[in-house]
Amino acid sequence: ARHRASVGLHRSPMASFSRSPRPPCRAQLVFATLSIVALHLPASAAVNTTGMAQDHDSEIPVRYLTTWSRIGAGSCGDDCAASYSNYTTQPATINLLYVKLPKTASTTTAGIARRIARNNGLSNWNGVKLFVDQPSVWSNHMPRNEIDSHPVDLNFPAFVFSMVRHPVSRCLSMYYYQVTRGDQLNTEEAKLNFIKSDECRNYQYEYLRTNDTTFMENDGQSEHEAVKHLLAQYSFIGVVEMYEESLVVLAKLLGVPLTDVLHVPSRVSSSGLKEHSSHNVFVPHPELEDEDPSVLAYLESREWRESNRLDYLLHDASMQMLKQWISATSVESSVHMFKEMEARAAEKCADESTHKWYKKVAHIYQWCYWNDNGCGYPCLDAEFGEKPANNSNLA
Repeated sequence: ARHRASVGLHRSPMASFSRSPRPPCRAQLVFATLSIVALHLPASAAVNTTGMAQDHDSEIPVRYLTTWSRIGAGSCGDDCAASYSNYTTQPATINLLYVKLPKTASTTTAGIARRIARNNGLSNWNGVKLFVDQPSVWSNHMPRNEIDSHPVDLNFPAFVFSMVRHPVSRCLSMYYYQVTRGDQLNTEEAKLNFIKSDECRNYQYEYLRTNDTTFMENDGQSEHEAVKHLLAQYSFIGVVEMYEESLVVLAKLLGVPLTDVLHVPSRVSSSGLKEHSSHNVFVPHPELEDEDPSVLAYLESREWRESNRLDYLLHDASMQMLKQWISATSVESSVHMFKEMEARAAEKCADESTHKWYKKVAHIYQWCYWNDNGCGYPCLDAEFGEKPANNSNLA
């Protein structure tokens, strides 16, 4: 039997996930309850660790959404008021929902979600349909509240996850991406106007919020309560600044091997790759300290901080929670192993992904799961001995 590096998660005895032999139709993705530390956002002005529960023996389960909110879909009126209280903790088979927040390593993470789905028998790993032929994966751009409003019934619980990024780096990354596409001028004035726009005003909170988590200053809800409520609607939120650690925790929560979250980096601005729709070479990002003085001054201003207060709270809380997951699940050695695997993947597959796999022919990327998601996977499969689960959607 070929060796597969994994994070060693103890799987549920109710339905152990096995790669060999495979079931005749569809493999089941299995999850387990983990013993973790609960995070409680304090009511003080800053998010800190003072509200963390100290009982390390308490069982805090991973949460999987079982009831789909369809507020705004017009299908069931007031009866659709979402409580988001209907979760299960140990499903045998699940849907995988990645809320693809722009400029948070989203193309790379979408490829990883599709890789997990392909390797574990979930449908739609090479498509864009929302939970058709469940269990399925969703990994395309769409704000969470719009996803919630789709008239889709969940036949299986959903593991819901996303990634967040520091507000400054995400905002500037979005600006340079729009410069690449030709939607923005690469000037100091244009940049300053952009970072003052809605694209950089609590954008992450607004994108990730559910229908019932809109923050209104006059409704008596504090910003901390709003962020805490948003976080409760997700099974896991990773952090771009700790991306490898986030992927290792994700693998552990899902009970999949580390090879399922391996990737070849997508859309690296210095790589010379072209943006897939405009065909323009990605515009490199300067270091923050090399930005225009007026831009730096605004990013240090009270106005900037206040206009992104929810995003700062969300990023800080997500970072805290990630560190708690790391501590509670003891994945430090797995993180080290994963970084070594990533270095090997980059050495063996990065050039091939850039120059061989990443070719556009008749609007279809060769050797990518879908569009520009998961490019270079044949090299990863060959290097790490991967084989997809039996699935009727496989080419």
